[in-house]
Amino acid sequence: MAPGLIETVSDFSLLPKTEYRTKLEVKPKSALFPDGYKTTGQQPPLYEEIHSYSDFPKKITGITAWTKDDLSGSPEKEAIWKHPFTPEELEDLSTAAENYINSGRDLNEMCKELFPLPHMEKYLEEVRDDMINGYGFILFQGMPVKEWGMRKSSTAYMGLGAHFGHIVSQNGRGHVLGHIKDLGENPADFHKVRLYRTTARQTFHADPADIVGLLCLNTPLKGGENNIVSGHRVWNVMQEERPDIAELLTQPIWYFDRKGEVSNGQEDYIRCSIYYIEKGNGRVYSKFDPNYVRSLKRFSDKGIIPPLSDAQAEAIEFFDQTCYRESIGNVLEVGDVHFMTNNHLYHSRQAYTDHEPPAPRRHLLRLPEYQPVSRNNVDQIPLVEPGASAGDDASDSDLENDIAISETELKRDHIPRRTLIRVLAANGVIQIPIWGFAISYGVLEEYYFNNWTLQGNKDITGAIGTTANGIMYLSMPFLFALFTRRWAYRRQEAAFCGALIASISFFLSTFSTNVWHLLVTQGITSAFGCALIYSPITLSLGEWYTTSNRSVAYGLVLSCKNIVGTLGPFLFKASLDTWGFRTTMMVWAVFVGAASILSISLVPIPPLRIAMHKTPERNIPWDFLKHPAIYFYSIAVFFQGTGYALPQTYLGTYAQDFSLLSETMATTVLALQNVMGILASAFFGWLSDNKQIVLSAQTVSAIPCVTSGLAVFLFWGNTTQGGVFLLVLFSITFGFFSSGYSATWGGILKQMENDSAERGESIDAGLIYGLINGVRGVGYLVGGAASVWLINAGTISDCQHFGYGSTYGPLILFTGLVSLAGGWVVIWSWWPESWTFGRRS
Repeated sequence: MAPGLIETVSDFSLLPKTEYRTKLEVKPKSALFPDGYKTTGQQPPLYEEIHSYSDFPKKITGITAWTKDDLSGSPEKEAIWKHPFTPEELEDLSTAAENYINSGRDLNEMCKELFPLPHMEKYLEEVRDDMINGYGFILFQGMPVKEWGMRKSSTAYMGLGAHFGHIVSQNGRGHVLGHIKDLGENPADFHKVRLYRTTARQTFHADPADIVGLLCLNTPLKGGENNIVSGHRVWNVMQEERPDIAELLTQPIWYFDRKGEVSNGQEDYIRCSIYYIEKGNGRVYSKFDPNYVRSLKRFSDKGIIPPLSDAQAEAIEFFDQTCYRESIGNVLEVGDVHFMTNNHLYHSRQAYTDHEPPAPRRHLLRLPEYQPVSRNNVDQIPLVEPGASAGDDASDSDLENDIAISETELKRDHIPRRTLIRVLAANGVIQIPIWGFAISYGVLEEYYFNNWTLQGNKDITGAIGTTANGIMYLSMPFLFALFTRRWAYRRQEAAFCGALIASISFFLSTFSTNVWHLLVTQGITSAFGCALIYSPITLSLGEWYTTSNRSVAYGLVLSCKNIVGTLGPFLFKASLDTWGFRTTMMVWAVFVGAASILSISLVPIPPLRIAMHKTPERNIPWDFLKHPAIYFYSIAVFFQGTGYALPQTYLGTYAQDFSLLSETMATTVLALQNVMGILASAFFGWLSDNKQIVLSAQTVSAIPCVTSGLAVFLFWGNTTQGGVFLLVLFSITFGFFSSGYSATWGGILKQMENDSAERGESIDAGLIYGLINGVRGVGYLVGGAASVWLINAGTISDCQHFGYGSTYGPLILFTGLVSLAGGWVVIWSWWPESWTFGRRS
């Protein structure tokens, strides 16, 4: 795709005589840059100037056809294209940047004459000549971008680039700096997504500008290697191995997507070849981006353009494989400045895993340049058909994405520690109004039975608690999906609505006269309101904390939930005994509203989601459904959820009926589970993020399941009639390990993100978290339904003096088995590698 250039000065003789030139002569555009040129998007070639395959050389010789062995494998070879800035050079850059900023000039006016670099001038001339006639790239190292800040770093970067060529715009609006950051887009949407705005692998390609520069401001968490290959070397390999493909790439039968960079009267695509012979000097150059070819399927499906032939599809695959085989790689570090030609080089970027906000995410600045062969001679520009500015009618939203990340947002990446603490504390406090009622419902159910004044069957009250939990968990996948992207910027409003719904529902329940009134207000509407609070706030928590400490954050919040589970029943019982049902629920309604609103106000929407709201609407990435990880983990979560709630439901009555404990002692034994959960959630969150004890997500998630299952078989089943020790030991061990299971989900999310990055696919961790919660809710419901049948099926056996021989025996066996089944993911470590998908983290 040859670069399109418009001459905006008075000398139109440099342009080929076309109707476009006539339009420009009538109404020329004002120059955006000192040299008078600006890019106009991808333009078609002059077809009569395209050479046939027979005119191309069989082999390109010279330094431009370098091989990877020439430039990699030793520090001496890498020193050819790596240049650490010297103190004198940095002083030159700093002084020139400050002078330029103080001059008040716009960055669009940047040129070599306005940015003198006395200690580098001779060297930069050599580098510039190498861009045209040599290896074609250079890597400067050590620009102090953190010290200089965005404005000074950008100025120094553009000033340095101005010594290599004329700075040109990236789009019709005249934007000269493009910000390369992951915007969470789905790379599968080829026709509307540009891969540099995702974490997926970019195939080998050449940009339309003669030179492209990259300044690294922040690095990713993992991956993101840049690869460079000589296009002339690739041509030679194709000529040797597949001359038929080489010939195919010289034919103007390739259609490329403009992706919205069009003006009135232009098509959404262009037709051209990939390899060219430059007019005037016989030099071979190329412009190619395979993704701009594949993205046109929407037109070929309608018969507007020819579909890719099998030969073309094979050519694309062979081209990319050849490029990768012959390339050299390098990972950009903070402060690296990379310039490369697009006329005889191809470059790519490997998939990467980024940090989660508020940690600084991968961020590069891109600078396109036009580079005439001679600074004083522009008549050797590769001849292309000019057109109107692509910005005239280009998609505003798409252009905004090209300059999406501003200096303001970069500053948002450096979030004060107090903000993180505030977000974490607010998420901890909000667990009280979200879970306080559901966790303590057993106390209320007992109160209803002992103080029945309502109409209807009082057995229905037993369904209120399970209905509330079921609605909360089962609605989470839908709510998480709704607020993870499309409505992310509405999270706070949604949470406020949830608080209002829950508070009003609890208040209306005080006027109940029939049992179905309680079922609706306490079991349905209040539960939905609480889920509407939980989903957007928990999504924001996961996005404020990075992949390196997200599990810890989840663990601490879950510890707060266990504190609620420990104290809630005692507080509700004391309130009911003192004030009665109506006053207790009115106080609770007011508390839910006040505590929720306060906590929600303390959790701002992560900056990334605000930035994404300003970009085109993106679909949720569902690629993870094509891979086994989500299914294996979902099955494990289902089994664990099936058995998790059963001891909480029946241990109190078991302690009184079989162990012959008092009501107070039985309540204390039950409370031990939640007390241990406070410690366990924090511990397993730490273990999932720990860097000293490196365990896979499978192993960490299997530990609580297997251990809690063994606790059921060894302690609960072997408790003796009237015995206390094993029952207490069971409550402690089962409470610790089973309660810590949810805190391992952060590690599961991190593993799935890493796996998706390696496959070049997008994934939304918030959506996955919501789905896992939903699966656990299904497990709760199945376990609750099964427990009724198991209790009824239990009979006293010859082992009646042990738990196994009591009427609770089937329930104990079931709980142990499903808990162990939840740990089945650990068997991946023993399976052949072709069966595994989890990596050691």
